[in-house]
Amino acid sequence: MSYFLKNQTSRDIIANIYELRQLVCYTISMLKKIVLFLIEKKAKKYLKVHRPLVVAVTGSVGKTSTKMAIGTVLSRKYRVRVEETNHNTRWSVPLSILGVEYPEKVHSIKSWRNVFKAMNYRIKAPKDADVIVQ
Repeated sequence: MSYFLKNQTSRDIIANIYELRQLVCYTISMLKKIVLFLIEKKAKKYLKVHRPLVVAVTGSVGKTSTKMAIGTVLSRKYRVRVEETNHNTRWSVPLSILGVEYPEKVHSIKSWRNVFKAMNYRIKAPKDADVIVQ
């Protein structure tokens, strides 16, 4: 055991652990806000460059079937991208506008790096849909 821990009481050690935990939680919260800000900024850039029509379906019952019906009707005349999954988070709307999958490993930096690569590719790629149903 180090000298630092030998000269502290258990109450001091617990207080230090609690402060460290608060610092880690605050840091994670700030990182989430920064990543969300960057994703929203990329989605706005995508909308500005490609100018698709966005149809958003809200409610508590029947969203998926309504989205599929709207997508089917609109696909007769337009190129349509229908977002079938719904994560019910602030992250899902900008990611679906960009046509990028929600990462499976949310806590992995590598997964988010891949998401940002995909977002940059989507912004630079030719327009793939005239209408996005979310």
